[in-house]
Amino acid sequence: MHLHNVSLPFAELLGLTLGALAYGVYLVLFVISMYLFLHQRDPGRDAAAFTRGIGVPRPSLSRRVGGAARIPIILASFLLFSTTTTAYSILVYRSFQGLLFFQGGPDAYFLGVIDASATAQTTFFALSVVIGDFMILYRLWAVWRTLYIIIPPALSVIGLFVSFIMYSGGAGKFTVSTLNTLITIGTIFILVTNIYCTGEFWVAT
Repeated sequence: MHLHNVSLPFAELLGLTLGALAYGVYLVLFVISMYLFLHQRDPGRDAAAFTRGIGVPRPSLSRRVGGAARIPIILASFLLFSTTTTAYSILVYRSFQGLLFFQGGPDAYFLGVIDASATAQTTFFALSVVIGDFMILYRLWAVWRTLYIIIPPALSVIGLFVSFIMYSGGAGKFTVSTLNTLITIGTIFILVTNIYCTGEFWVAT
């Protein structure tokens, strides 16, 4: 079967399946990274306590979570997890709604229905992408600590945010070509941010 000849329901099911795989990988990595961070130990503190012959009292889980919430990159990770989970949950809801419950059929639903769930999915997806780019930008700042280095990707992230805001606000008003143009512009901003930051990380190392 040629991909350009597939039906819209097949494309939606394929997207839902690939999205489930990608979200599953992300979920596992998120849980592992948060577990390792919350249970990490301070080698210097442990060594000093061992020298004095005493044990090191470990802080409670609530105190460790509270301390982690004050670290920008950890807080952003939790926000990214929240927005990504919400966006994927809405994707699952819309897939069932369009494929099983909409009386007009899946083609009419996915191509013509711009309801609150579609707007919410686009909004949370846009927030996830913007938060992810801000995390990359924060890491770039932590490496270079130089303002002029982060100006180009910062402008790119702002442009991405504006394009997504225009897309969400005009989803029910703009033509399909205009919406596709906004998606293309947002994709370009994403590529610019990631390629630029990757290059700067490579230079720094």
